[in-house]
Amino acid sequence: MSLSFIEKLPKIVKEGRAEAARILERINIGNILALKTNKFVLNYKKVESI
Repeated sequence: MSLSFIEKLPKIVKEGRAEAARILERINIGNILALKTNKFVLNYKKVESI
């Protein structure tokens, strides 16, 4: 019988934490990791034709 997602969740979280730890180990302490997000907000006003 297949396990439900809820039953699989602890294993998924454990594997995710292990993967995150491996990634962090590969990052050299001397390097700076910067994440940048650009957002564009456009104001839009609909103008109806006469």
